Amino acid sequence: MEDYIAPCFTIVEYLKTYQHVLQPVEGPANWPISDMSRPHPPAFVKMPGRPKTQRRREEGEQPKGTKLTRVGIKMSCRLCKKTDHNARRCPKNPEAGNKVNAHIKRAKTRKRKDTESASTSAVANDQAGNRSTRAKRTTTTERVTFFSYSLVLYIRQVKCSR
Repeated sequence: MEDYIAPCFTIVEYLKTYQHVLQPVEGPANWPISDMSRPHPPAFVKMPGRPKTQRRREEGEQPKGTKLTRVGIKMSCRLCKKTDHNARRCPKNPEAGNKVNAHIKRAKTRKRKDTESASTSAVANDQAGNRSTRAKRTTTTERVTFFSYSLVLYIRQVKCSR
């Protein structure tokens, strides 16, 4: 056994370590009074971000009232007490099919532009270097070239339609 355990772990060595008497440490009442001023706690530093609105709960304190889940509870209609629908879809409800905003009609979809106006706008985007014509003003030379190009397209369409 002595071959596997270091000699510092033996009882003899343990007793040698603690054979002298340990003197008790004097408490704060016996400490010398210093001439220095008493230290102050560090200054409060406001941390970044929104401050927490709820107080920190003490250890073992219950969390603020939590709602129980409604999983597994069958909902029923309050008008006829059946479980296959709710009061909004109940046959006994006089306003069952009416929606709150049913009187508001959706605007009709915009008409699609003709192919020629779409092609001229595509040409205008190509001529202007794919930049928005509303965002930047076009120069007079760009307007002239666009006009002449759209005129050429119009003439081609007229010739093709004959």
